[in-house]
Amino acid sequence: VRELVSHLLDSGKINPSRGEFPGSLDMDIPMLIGAIVENRLSRLAAEERKVVEIASVMGYRIDPEVLLELADMDDMHLYEILENVEKRGIWSEDEDGEYYVFNERIIRDGIYQRISRMRRRAMHRKIAIVLEELREDDPGFYGDIAHHYMRGKVDEKAYRFFLLAGDYATKKYAHENAVQFYTKASELKIGDEQRLEVYEKIGDVYTILGEYDISAVYYADSYRIAKSLGDAESIARLRMKMGKMYVMKGRYDRAMHEFEEALGLLEGDSILSAKILAEIAWNHLRLGEYEAAIEASRKVIEIAVGIGDEKMEAYGYHAMGTAYSEKGEYDEALKMLFKAMGIREKIGDEYGLATSYNNIGSVYFERGHYDEALEYYERSHAIFKKMGFVYGLSVLYLNLGTIYDWMGNYDKAMEYYDQYFEVIKKIGYTPGMASYYARLSGIYFYRGELKKALEYAQKSLELRKATGEKYEISEAYGRLGTIYRDMGEFEKAREMYTLGYEIVDNLGDMLGKGDMLCMLAHLLYDMNEKGEAMKRAYEAMKIAEEMDVSIVIMDCARFFTVAFSEAGKFEEARRHVSRLEHLVEELNSLVMRMRAYRAMGYFHSFLGNAKESEQYFSKALSALKDAELTGEYLKVLYFLGLSRLNLGDERGARDALREALEGLEERGYRWYVERTREILGKIQ
Repeated sequence: VRELVSHLLDSGKINPSRGEFPGSLDMDIPMLIGAIVENRLSRLAAEERKVVEIASVMGYRIDPEVLLELADMDDMHLYEILENVEKRGIWSEDEDGEYYVFNERIIRDGIYQRISRMRRRAMHRKIAIVLEELREDDPGFYGDIAHHYMRGKVDEKAYRFFLLAGDYATKKYAHENAVQFYTKASELKIGDEQRLEVYEKIGDVYTILGEYDISAVYYADSYRIAKSLGDAESIARLRMKMGKMYVMKGRYDRAMHEFEEALGLLEGDSILSAKILAEIAWNHLRLGEYEAAIEASRKVIEIAVGIGDEKMEAYGYHAMGTAYSEKGEYDEALKMLFKAMGIREKIGDEYGLATSYNNIGSVYFERGHYDEALEYYERSHAIFKKMGFVYGLSVLYLNLGTIYDWMGNYDKAMEYYDQYFEVIKKIGYTPGMASYYARLSGIYFYRGELKKALEYAQKSLELRKATGEKYEISEAYGRLGTIYRDMGEFEKAREMYTLGYEIVDNLGDMLGKGDMLCMLAHLLYDMNEKGEAMKRAYEAMKIAEEMDVSIVIMDCARFFTVAFSEAGKFEEARRHVSRLEHLVEELNSLVMRMRAYRAMGYFHSFLGNAKESEQYFSKALSALKDAELTGEYLKVLYFLGLSRLNLGDERGARDALREALEGLEERGYRWYVERTREILGKIQ
């Protein structure tokens, strides 16, 4: 608009000083633009016009150092011309005084279009050559070099620099820019080998962005080219990557088929065979085949050490550490994971470090060391966020949500769960939906919304069965068992716990066995099968102590506190109360702490310690009410009623039990309802 008004003023078609503004102007816009450009150029000397034309081919931003090489003149003379042209209003210095920038794109485009196509191509080639000579060591110019070679019809050089530009953008996590550079490379006149290479790179970037359907298309195109070329290594590499796409869909058997087929195409040890073995190790992990995962990881390490590849060596230790973690062998897991982390820190592998931090955090979480877990999760999150790695971020959203869930910060937990849901919905990650449903089930359970908790737990189990993730299936059975137990459907609960136990027993997962045995102990005690309940609890405690798993130790100690108190074995009960007192200081799980307070308050009621008993129950009720965990709140009220009855306070017991009964009936806690009615009937 500014150029148009300036042209109308110069041509005398409008004259503001005399108030001359025609009601309408008969203008041909393209011709008018041409006239504006010609008008500007006509004011320039021949040398100035030559410089402006070269600059227009360079682009909107003009590098004087490059222009000096192209214009073939003395540097002081060139700077004089640049200043004169600036006075004509064609361009201006940028803020740093390093470049000149065209004031109006329309002017630059108009000048550029006036140059013949043949001459433009020649000028682009010359600019590309000069840029390559002057700026080849600066990756920020690779895109410009590629552009000029492309415009100059030097496709081979253009391809090389577009790939370098894309690689640099990927390294800097500018993934959208990388896709643009690679896509431009793919549009050039190139051979099949080059097309295979660039399609695969585009697929890799879309994988980072979580656009797996798009990735799969590019990998499939690359695979077809590789097959036509008979390139066994590329075929193997692409089958590995397509296998990873099946992993994201939860199709682990198909993924394993792709990985094994890929490995079979290779002869001897290589970095690619190590990568494929690493994927096989991870897939064994997903299927709960821990020993097979450890063995595959060991092979990865052997190959990596043999060929001197520290990055792959770290990857092998990382996979092995994760397998030990899934087995519940946490000391060995941390040993391997820290070994991987040390190598990655040494070689500067940011992505690898992010995964190390995440998995170390998960081990600390399983041990109940939430502060350490949160520290490592936050480190991992910072790297993945910088990288823009969508899948990595989704894992961290879930893990951060889980830890805030356990710590009782449910608003923060749901904030992360919602972010997790948005990512997995976008990328179509089927196993992720199962995890999301499981976390929702847990929150609804604590809040006393048993029907919703049951609905989401069943959805999670259905998806886990579809993907074949054995450990996660066992967890889903355990979750359902606990919900059925609170609903008073004891036989269903027993069935779920038994199914879950059989899976972890077959997997050799000691932590899973300890956890499942402890849940069974609570159920059997409620079913009045106290001898069997004690047996299961002792087994669970033995496993938990050997593995130093605070959460399971705490749950077992809570069981024994109640069981020994009701049996009148107070010294035994006191021993477990001491343990609970220590663990509540160590663990930062709101629900587990409040359950411990509930058990300790109940214990003190048997000893006649009314003050201590009321203090523990008061702490628990206050915290659970603030957190809106109605289900846990009602169960504490129920035990408060029992405790007051032990202390001879029938009126206080009746008040607590009546309040509990109203909420328990509304929410479907059948066993608690029956027991509460029975006790109230005896009091009344």
